[in-house]
This record gives sequence, structure tokens and C-alpha cells, in this order.
Amino acid sequence: MQQLCNRFFHAITLCTGDRAIKPRLAQAWIEQLDSISPSKLPGPIRKDFERLRSAMYVETPQVNEHAAQASVRKMSAQEAAAHTATIVSMFRALVSVNNVSAKITRRPKLGGKADVSYERDNSQLLN
Repeated sequence: MQQLCNRFFHAITLCTGDRAIKPRLAQAWIEQLDSISPSKLPGPIRKDFERLRSAMYVETPQVNEHAAQASVRKMSAQEAAAHTATIVSMFRALVSVNNVSAKITRRPKLGGKADVSYERDNSQLLN
């Protein structure tokens, strides 16, 4: 489960750079999310992930282009922002479903990745 949380966290990190939203979304999908099998995700997240996957494969790519690049290229900036918000929402749900709290242990250098650790949140068990 930690690997899934890391993948979504790093996808979010890629989506929050200084470039335009569309290339960041395509990069986040290709580098972090594309290889995730929907069957590995908890039920509440699976349908959103499958809709996102469909959106990333809606267009036929050109030579030497990933389908996500072609699909995102055809999206409006608002559509790309909505898909990015879906990634954030899925990460939040993934962490919540597993009763896990994420802790960033260091801020990334420009272009780098943050260290993230996950701990089981047992505070709700006391109530």
C-alpha cells in the first residue's frame, strides 16, 4: 500500500511544478500512474482511476508519443486541471481508506522528490 501512496504522492508533486498544467499531467500519468493496475486500488478509488485512465487513452498518439501526451494535448487547461484534482482526491482517499497519515520528511530540491513516510493512524481506534 505504501508503494501506491508513494506513486500518487509523486504524481501530485509532478503536477505542481512551474510548467503549464497539461505537460505536468501527462508526465505524472506516464511516470507514476500508468503502470498501476486498477485492481490493486481500493474500491472507492477504482472507478475514478478507471475514468482517469480512459481519459488518458482517448486519443491516438503520433509516432514516438504516448497516448497520454496525445490525449492531454487535446484537453483544455480546465479539463487537465480537473484530472489533476482527481489525482489529489484519489491520493487523499487512498490515505484515508487505509487509515494512514503521510509525513513529508524533507522538502525536495528543485526537480527532486520528497521523502515521504506513512504511519498507521490509530487515533480513531481510541474513540
